[in-house]
Amino acid sequence: VASQTLSGDIHVPPAHMDYWMDRLESQGSARGGEDQSHWIIGRRGAQELRPGDVVNIGIGIPETVGKCASRAGILRELTLTVEAGGIGGLPAPGKAFGATIGADMITDMASQFDFYDGGGLDICFMGALEVDRFGNVNAHCLPASFAGVGGFANITSATKTVVFCLNFRAKGLVAREREGRVELVKEGSIPKFKEEITAISFSAREALKNGQRGLYVTERCVFALTGRGRC
Repeated sequence: VASQTLSGDIHVPPAHMDYWMDRLESQGSARGGEDQSHWIIGRRGAQELRPGDVVNIGIGIPETVGKCASRAGILRELTLTVEAGGIGGLPAPGKAFGATIGADMITDMASQFDFYDGGGLDICFMGALEVDRFGNVNAHCLPASFAGVGGFANITSATKTVVFCLNFRAKGLVAREREGRVELVKEGSIPKFKEEITAISFSAREALKNGQRGLYVTERCVFALTGRGRC
């Protein structure tokens, strides 16, 4: 039945999004474990949303931004989108990512990217493999692997506000929230913020030239893109 919410056969109002999200996650598409860092990042990222925003949600940690917006009851004030063509509703999680729960409409991907390339987005939430001291982001290439940049370059080069959602350190990180504070139970072994990065998927210099606003949201701090780099 949950698949019918993705095809549009079942209309899902904003107040019911959490129920159907839980149904999809119970089928094994959610990220489990004791680490709460993704939720901490998602909730902080969602604080950047404003009523009337047209939004792109990326895969991975950025997925939690949409979930947090839904739980905060502000989904009806936003228009969330995904590259596959969903407009409105709530992007589906995990293995179902690319589909949308309760979309207002579903267009073809080419039309969706015409909209993105034309500057139709107010804000986007994207993942990142690594970030350098200038604020450049690598999202597609590591020494042992190459994922391809996909629509990342289109979206981040044309959106007014670009929010990167990533852990401060990866691989093994366990963070929890307790009494309003973030507790690092176990530190990650791989730094995400470096002096130099393997490749550039997002150019900080071009973003500043274009008047874009850039944020880098982690579970323990938030960096802003400035003329001096990230600070």
